[in-house]
Amino acid sequence: MNANSLVGLRERATAMKQAYRDELRSRVRRNSSEWEARARKAARRLLSAVCFRETAESALRETGSALLPPIAFYYSLYHAVIAALYVDWRTEPKALGRANHKAVAARLTSNLVKPGLVDSRNADLLRRLRAFREYANYTLGGKLQGDAQYLNAIDDAGCLYEDTGQAMLNLLGFIRAVSDAAPLSPSISERIMVMIGDDIGDDVFQMYLSKADEKRVTAYLVAEKLST
Repeated sequence: MNANSLVGLRERATAMKQAYRDELRSRVRRNSSEWEARARKAARRLLSAVCFRETAESALRETGSALLPPIAFYYSLYHAVIAALYVDWRTEPKALGRANHKAVAARLTSNLVKPGLVDSRNADLLRRLRAFREYANYTLGGKLQGDAQYLNAIDDAGCLYEDTGQAMLNLLGFIRAVSDAAPLSPSISERIMVMIGDDIGDDVFQMYLSKADEKRVTAYLVAEKLST
């Protein structure tokens, strides 16, 4: 992706209407502790998103298999969407705790896409990735109608790192715009950085990641200022 495309993604994500911004500020002032908790939950989801995305890409490169990477790419975007929803004042955190995949996709569309807070392509990609994941999970090698669309699964999977990267940049742009608008100190972005960098990050790395994948994940987190 070229530099102009990246700038465009970030600009679209930060196009926040004044009415939304004013309501956000009002809610943060009324209950700052709720927003501290929202930031913590968003941090956990963002770390999950980055881990799934980077390990999916490394597995695809190392094995050439399109079986497991599409599943991980889906969960990467799924967790990134939930992270963005956690900092959306229209979304009640309790609703996310019990939401299923269909409900998360619906909230992405109603709360973030339709108001113009994030790019509509995020919702399209989430649907496409979910279909790819479900095919890999449930109908691999079957003769069900619709199999033809996955005849080039390896080539299709090869595009998913860039596709999910664009979507994540757009969602991160929204999270940063919320952080900039919210009267919270330390800011939401600063809280996310500290939680991932000084709290949960090392435990996740030790439990789940190879050294090579840890290096990939850490590089992304630092580059996007998601970790200290």
